Amino acid sequence: FLSSYLELGGNFTQLTPEAIAIKGTATLAAAEVALNGTPILDRGDWVTDFQWTGQDLVVQIFAAPGVTADGVIATNLQTPVTAASAIRQLNLNVAVEPYDLNRLQAFVPENIQAQIQQQVAPRLSGPVYPQGQVQFDGTLSGTLTQPQLDGMAQLDNLAIASFRFGPTLTGPVDFALGQGGAVDLEGGGDRICARLNERY
Repeated sequence: FLSSYLELGGNFTQLTPEAIAIKGTATLAAAEVALNGTPILDRGDWVTDFQWTGQDLVVQIFAAPGVTADGVIATNLQTPVTAASAIRQLNLNVAVEPYDLNRLQAFVPENIQAQIQQQVAPRLSGPVYPQGQVQFDGTLSGTLTQPQLDGMAQLDNLAIASFRFGPTLTGPVDFALGQGGAVDLEGGGDRICARLNERY
């Protein structure tokens, strides 16, 4: 169920995105996002307070179960508008509360999951996919086709198969889709440090 409140202003004799200003709030009640049958976010209300300036969408607050964000989404509404080109630049502050890593399995294509179960799982004495929880506090920038995450991450109770890391690992994460990045997490005597190029 979607409810919203909008305040409109501008030149209504010229109904173009640039000539209209919008300010408002919106709530999507009991929303749930699932992929391949696995919930990506817990069911709950999505709430946002936003403003359309004529060129940019200013997100004063977005809150969903486990996720909050604010910032600016710069748009490009020059025709022809496509899903990829409509958003020119992302500049969002993002905070993710403890998130179950096991849910990320849903992002693995089914054919790859099948290969993992056939070829990798029999050799392991524990769960195939990483277990534990992750938190993130940083920025989401770039575009929809090349997003970039930059911030601090924390992994709690990380386990891969039968190997368990220290109770808490923290450190910087910098990753851009199609470009690669770096991660350097440590704690409890353990460290995960990796650099990825554009081919990962």
